[in-house]
Amino acid sequence: MRPFTVRHVVVAAALSLASVGASNARPQDPQPAPADGKRATGKEKSPERAQLEAIRTELERGGRAEAEAVRTRLEHLGTLRLEARDRELFLRLARDAAMRLGDRGWLAKLKDGPGSNTFEVNHAVLVAMSQMQRLDLAAAKATMAGIGDVDGLGPLEQRRAYAVRARIAQLAGDADERQWIDAMIDHLPSWPMQKCQTCHGPLHEPKAVASLPITNLWFGERYVELLRAAGDAQKVHDVAAAALKRDPTDDLERIRLAFALQALDKPDAATQRFRELPWADFPDRNLPKPRTMTTWP
Repeated sequence: MRPFTVRHVVVAAALSLASVGASNARPQDPQPAPADGKRATGKEKSPERAQLEAIRTELERGGRAEAEAVRTRLEHLGTLRLEARDRELFLRLARDAAMRLGDRGWLAKLKDGPGSNTFEVNHAVLVAMSQMQRLDLAAAKATMAGIGDVDGLGPLEQRRAYAVRARIAQLAGDADERQWIDAMIDHLPSWPMQKCQTCHGPLHEPKAVASLPITNLWFGERYVELLRAAGDAQKVHDVAAAALKRDPTDDLERIRLAFALQALDKPDAATQRFRELPWADFPDRNLPKPRTMTTWP
């Protein structure tokens, strides 16, 4: 029986922490899923990804000599602009190789930069989840505070942190719950973009955009409850409506307006606004269902 390694923990964490959105795109990715069918479908690999997976195989089967053998390739890959998931794999492999070689200087070069603390964030989220489930909220808060700002990480890592912080705040009765729920709402317009559809879009229909059950998201429901509790649903409604008049393509304001209408007990008007999103899931729409979607936490 193979030992349970750190790699297995990371894989398990990735599966258990799945949320709304993908993690394998750059944090800033304004491009929608391309209409020419060239979006990665899950079977395609970039040349960089193929190199990284080959290096991973070599390191898994070897020791110091293999670490030295892959060093030049890893150092070259480190100079490239990698997608978030590839950057994460590169860092893990490069750090493993550097540790096997006892190369402190190489490790120091790998200390900072995009995605450099992704593992720590994922680990902290799991630890904070366990602490929260035991109602050790002070410890959970301290754990999440330790990872600091996550805005420079990939969108999935951001949402994991936002979600756990929101749940902790809800249980603790802290006012900053609204901040984290707001941050998750801000991510929703990214759904039809490549950074989400690469993981959640249909494998065999690269031109299609998977649907999102936007009216059945836990943080959307919580957002409506918070609007009602704060008594500012009308204000949010008015601000969003004015913004939409200025820019009818602003889907974030459209989404905020729809949730505000729900909070104001106007479900039909809210549904009408949600239906303006062509990727919103409704029973009468024959849209592809999203892949790798779970409710978490």
